[in-house]
Amino acid sequence: MVEDNKPKVQQVRERIEDGSILFLYTQPNGYQEFTVKVTDGMREFLIEEGNAQVLDFGSHEILLAEYDPELNLLTTYPTILLPRSSYFGTKKYRSIQRISVDEAMPIFDDEEGDDGRYHFRQFPAGFSYDPFDGFGLIYMLRFIVEAIEEFDNVDEIRITRGSETSIENRIFFLPTAIYEPIRKTLNRTHKAAVDFANVEKKNFLLSDLVFPLKPISEQRPIVRRTKGDLHAILDAAINAPGRRSQARSTNQSAAVRVVKSSAKELLNENHDELLELNREIELVTLEDVITKFEDRLADKTLKEGSWQKFLSKNPFILRLAFGLPAIIFKEQMPVGGLDIDNKGGKLADFVVKSGAIGNLSIVEIKTPKAKLLGKTEYRGGIHAPSSGISGAVTQVMDQRYLLQENIGQLLKYSRGEQAFTYAVGCIVIIGTTPTIEAHKKSFELYRNNLRDVVVITFDELLEKLKALHQFLAEPSTEDMEETEEVSDTIDYGIGEDEDLEDDDDGEE
Repeated sequence: MVEDNKPKVQQVRERIEDGSILFLYTQPNGYQEFTVKVTDGMREFLIEEGNAQVLDFGSHEILLAEYDPELNLLTTYPTILLPRSSYFGTKKYRSIQRISVDEAMPIFDDEEGDDGRYHFRQFPAGFSYDPFDGFGLIYMLRFIVEAIEEFDNVDEIRITRGSETSIENRIFFLPTAIYEPIRKTLNRTHKAAVDFANVEKKNFLLSDLVFPLKPISEQRPIVRRTKGDLHAILDAAINAPGRRSQARSTNQSAAVRVVKSSAKELLNENHDELLELNREIELVTLEDVITKFEDRLADKTLKEGSWQKFLSKNPFILRLAFGLPAIIFKEQMPVGGLDIDNKGGKLADFVVKSGAIGNLSIVEIKTPKAKLLGKTEYRGGIHAPSSGISGAVTQVMDQRYLLQENIGQLLKYSRGEQAFTYAVGCIVIIGTTPTIEAHKKSFELYRNNLRDVVVITFDELLEKLKALHQFLAEPSTEDMEETEEVSDTIDYGIGEDEDLEDDDDGEE
């Protein structure tokens, strides 16, 4: 408190619930202090609770705010002021003691010749303006303060008119231009979470309370959404158009660098966590590939070259076609067929080395729109293979013949590469699975009676990807048992939905 002979004292307001009174002290030089004075009964209560130290002036008062006319600075001291609370008078935050705003007006002024006016709304939207709320940010936005408290060298947040955040003299300078988009993003995210939870609560009540007593004709299916749905909704709220965090990509890159540079150390010290992270990364990567694969299947304009590039960038898709571990040995590999004029050479789309022996296989890529069967029925519900699939099968068999004939010459000038052609496998990826039963029969009869060539459709490859994703996504038996044990011991208190209560800010 600033001592002065005769400060002007004004009683601002009294709270009926506990008799607390707000006072404003104004010094002759314009310096102002805003306090709350508690009753004798409240003081005794605080002493009993061990919180008597919160009282200033050696009496019954707690400092809530002050105004410095020389700096035009309004400083608040966010404080819990809930009536009869054992935390009454304690600070709202762990390490942030003060929140201030520069270029401010006095807490109270009467220069206009009227009865004067109190200026409690000088902070931007999202702050508590009622002094009996103890100032500070509204509860839903407390995460802003908690984030800033990650800095050990900060005990004050100052709202400014600048354009960049900074830390100086234990003060975190937060420009309004940066605070506002953050506030709106948190509001959107909070509202999205509340809306999601409300819909799920209603659906739960309908399915468990209402529909069991309704006739079947009046019931309707209830689709319970997953954590993935909630994640997508919150991600859309956070990354609304034009509002994506500028630091997000930087933070993600930094996280990747940390993991890469400390991989061995992390594996030794956090083995299980690192394996779980690797599993999550594989799942996310696989989900992305599946989405891209589905989009490409829907695009009927893509040529063979486009599919070859896609599979080249995602070679593990080709491995799904083999029962053994496989790696791409060469792309567009010449297998022979040159005449005396060095013309007519033939290229295999992919030559893959599989298994521990390193035996080579040839993969021929066509397109999903390629026809598998002839248009007209050949006889008795049977359709002959199309020229496209029969040509691809003949082509890959010819490439196998040439590769076996010329493998020695092809590897003669290679730098230590080893490969073998003991039993060259042939795979053709072409078309999509027929939907008509007679067509399915004709296709299955044809491809399953090919002696040395495996024919796989593009949609079958996609299903292999999805099956792999499902396998990776399923929790292990150990994880499921651990989850059941935890769920039996956790006390889900009545406050678990506390963060989902709507705020009164109401601004988008």
